[in-house]
Amino acid sequence: MVNSSKVTALVNALTSKFALVNHAHSEYVNPTIVDNLTTNDSTKVLSAKQGKVLNDLIGDAITYINQ
Repeated sequence: MVNSSKVTALVNALTSKFALVNHAHSEYVNPTIVDNLTTNDSTKVLSAKQGKVLNDLIGDAITYINQ
């Protein structure tokens, strides 16, 4: 015979663990995107727009140095 209280405890434990894993996973799947070049938070990702700005600045600096 199945012990319903043990089954309920197991379901609750698994549900709790799944919620923790799902929350941790969502931080990697849906990271916070910043659209500036001043944020120094290593848990956030740079937008493509600002990546292009940074790349252009580096390219301009290299061009200036090589003149």
